[in-house]
Amino acid sequence: MSTKTFDIKKHKSYLDVIRILAILLVYFAHTGERGAQHFTIEGGVFSYFTSMTLYSLDLAGPYFFFAISGGLLLAREVNLKNLITKRIPRYIIIILIFNLAQLYYGAIHSPEMLANPFIDLLRMIYGYVLITQYWFLNAYLVFLCLLPVLSAAAKRMSKKDFEYLFGLFFVVQFVLKILEFYMKTERIALDFGPWDSLLIAPFVGYYIENHFNEFLNDKKKMLFLNLAMILAVVVNVWYINLYYTQKDSIGPYLNGTEVLFAFTIYADIKLFFMNKTLKENTAKVLKVLGDGVFLAYLIEIQMKELYLPVYEKTVNVITWFGACALWIVLGVLTALLIRFILSLIPGIKKIVP
Repeated sequence: MSTKTFDIKKHKSYLDVIRILAILLVYFAHTGERGAQHFTIEGGVFSYFTSMTLYSLDLAGPYFFFAISGGLLLAREVNLKNLITKRIPRYIIIILIFNLAQLYYGAIHSPEMLANPFIDLLRMIYGYVLITQYWFLNAYLVFLCLLPVLSAAAKRMSKKDFEYLFGLFFVVQFVLKILEFYMKTERIALDFGPWDSLLIAPFVGYYIENHFNEFLNDKKKMLFLNLAMILAVVVNVWYINLYYTQKDSIGPYLNGTEVLFAFTIYADIKLFFMNKTLKENTAKVLKVLGDGVFLAYLIEIQMKELYLPVYEKTVNVITWFGACALWIVLGVLTALLIRFILSLIPGIKKIVP
């Protein structure tokens, strides 16, 4: 990486760290009964609640990505022409290419998937989320389309406006969910739905980057924030366990907890890096890793399958948690390495995700 294209003083290395954490959470979220949902398998109490706690935390992965985008993009001036003619079309092409690639990859084991004409495959990509992990691609496309509106709104909102919105969200998506469970009523019609990702999480990132520095420098307030986050996670685990034991199935969760977790960890990592001067090589390595996270997400299925034998050979030796950690870390690191190698090939760097 050329020093001419890298300014260590301007680059926010803490965002690279958050990206890496987020992709690890996303990989873990899709480990099923081997990890994230290991609590559905008979085991000891410690194993049960460890898995359920990790399940509660890994659900925050996507919120980190939306928060980072909010922190980076909402403060900038949005070039509508560039957004409409370049950014959005490029992103749509990525959606098409990688959905098709995953369909053809899946056809190796299930040839009947490609029995339909090619145009029908395009129609399916248009109308459905065919790859479970790829729901994020569609949601992020909506975020990009709304970027001019969200950016304008964020710039005009006061600190109190953000705090009101976050407070309202937490009441509806945390407090009311608990009350509704005991009242045995349906979800309130005010449910935020997908706006937790499209609106709240990006505003969290913008808020931390533009309105939160004074709070970050107050140790007592940061301690209180972290204690509140821990308490929310405990309550979320209790809620998930309550539903699971009563319904014998994995049910809803308190997504107010996930946003609070993303908010707090984002703030903690930023605070950790605020008073540190990284060596240029360290910052460059973090940037290379951070840059590779999107491709790591796109090829998650392949990376997980590649290292699944590692899990199966080690699970009885280092427990399901150790085996899972090894499985997903190897997968993520391999994907990041692939991205780095591709970026060294002339002409590829500009088109690789």
